[in-house]
Amino acid sequence: MKQTLSDSYDRALLNKRKSFLVLDKNITYAYTIKRIQKLSRLFQELGIKSGDAISVLSDNDEEVSFIFLASLLNGITFSVLDHDIKEERFKAIVKSYRPVKIFIDAEKAKALHLSLSEYPMLYIEKKFTKIFTLFAKKDKDNSGYFGLLHKAKPVSPTFDVASKHKTALVLFTSGTTSRPKGVELSFSNIFSHLDTLQKVYKYSQEMQILNLMPLSHADGLLQGTLLSFYTNTTLHRPFKFKIQNMDILANLLKKRKITHFFAPPMVLSLMNKYIKNKESIFAYREFHTVVSVAAQLEGTLYLDFVNNFKTNIINVYGLTETVAGSLFTRYDDFLQAGTIGVPVDCSAKIIDLQGKEVCGDGSGELLLKGEHIMNGYFNDPLATSLVLNEGWFSTGDIASRKDEVYSIVGRKKNVVIYGGYTIYPEEITEVLNSHEAVLESAAFGEENEIWGESIISAVVLAEGKRSSENELKLYCQSRLEAYKIPRTIVILESLPRGQSGKVRMKELQQSIASKNNEDSTLFMKIQEVASECFMVSLDEVQRESSSQSIESWDSIGHLDFITSLENAFALKFKTVEILRIDTIQDVIDILESKT
Repeated sequence: MKQTLSDSYDRALLNKRKSFLVLDKNITYAYTIKRIQKLSRLFQELGIKSGDAISVLSDNDEEVSFIFLASLLNGITFSVLDHDIKEERFKAIVKSYRPVKIFIDAEKAKALHLSLSEYPMLYIEKKFTKIFTLFAKKDKDNSGYFGLLHKAKPVSPTFDVASKHKTALVLFTSGTTSRPKGVELSFSNIFSHLDTLQKVYKYSQEMQILNLMPLSHADGLLQGTLLSFYTNTTLHRPFKFKIQNMDILANLLKKRKITHFFAPPMVLSLMNKYIKNKESIFAYREFHTVVSVAAQLEGTLYLDFVNNFKTNIINVYGLTETVAGSLFTRYDDFLQAGTIGVPVDCSAKIIDLQGKEVCGDGSGELLLKGEHIMNGYFNDPLATSLVLNEGWFSTGDIASRKDEVYSIVGRKKNVVIYGGYTIYPEEITEVLNSHEAVLESAAFGEENEIWGESIISAVVLAEGKRSSENELKLYCQSRLEAYKIPRTIVILESLPRGQSGKVRMKELQQSIASKNNEDSTLFMKIQEVASECFMVSLDEVQRESSSQSIESWDSIGHLDFITSLENAFALKFKTVEILRIDTIQDVIDILESKT
């Protein structure tokens, strides 16, 4: 009989002193159980019952974890949103999902211009102190999350999961801004797969897990918070991953005796590039394995990492639609480098364009079948019918098989995987097309050494309108999550189209490559002028270089630079343009607008 979350809850009651979550402080299972019990009461007081849906939008990992676990234990449908979400997408998701309550950071609600009269929100205050407790009775506005939670009397969760097919979790990870797509996972989907993960990772209650992925990402939430609670292990999330934290990360692994390190290939690539003394990082008895999640792990990186760090890797293939993984490589089999391994507790097959199963060494679309496959896309039966047929889920990935080991050779779907995040180019196009100066646009993924892929956008401006790459990026920044902002935006006279009107992507990519060569020539000429004016080497002059990074770029140097540019390019800058120049990229944008 498979373990349930209530079994994990009962085990946690017996391990109260043990650490469950290690952030900037140590959170025990005793504290976690008490918080779950208080939330169970709070749900009752707020009228939230089994089968209702709630959303959480907070950068407080501690509270997101507690609300998530309490929701599952009370049969409540849960959804967590990316904290970087913008107003338009937030409103579209809420309109589709219709949560009875939204637990949201007060500052985020203000930033999104949300009001209590429009949305059923409960504000999560920034801080909750003992002073707040002492004066709670005198405080007329003691109606925030922490205020209500403080007053709630602990009660055991209901464990109300009447049907294994009941919706436990909805993750809005794809779709466009105005038409979000939510993956609907049932209790059966999740807990059948947790059993698989526990088996693959060889978990025991002594394990120490390090998973820094955001909780709005399936691999952070499900292979972090939930998997740790399910197995009564300890989860470490001491900081948000940044390249500046690389040395801290390296020291943390051995210091905390981490046994399982979960990370996307992007993080492994950065570690392989920047960490020194690689052989010593995982050289301690307790360490078990690195688990690569969220994106494709290239064979070269796999072997480089294993050889340099003297450790092993489990490469996981899965999608949000499959909870987490479906296929896994053996951590001790280096011959599986560059593959996605074999299916565990599920079935896989490859089909050709006619829907017939491919045998032997041929390639085709990868299909998966098992208890962990999603219920469907939330309130979208049409989208669901396109990917689910008689229990088989169409992944959209093109795969091949050799000796029962599968490899991904391409992608059928028009998606981009950036550092483990799934991006739909259509969403970027939708935002760019809403700019008043843009007539039309297109976007696609380009291979990136660190991030796996990055977004490139092409834009055609409306007649009589002007804009620049920098301006369009700022426009995207105010409407998209940071990881969705195009790395490059190229302004073209037109988009190449076929007879059907569809953009010819290969021709577009060639046009952009040609344009980039021209831009590179322009940059090199500006680079030479700047190098001579500021008396620095060419390498010190980059597109992002500014008066802050080049010491000799002072007021006098600025005027000398402007004069030299005017002579080099035989033109005159307007006063407003001179005042606008603060970086080398500003110069490029202005010169491009003059040609």
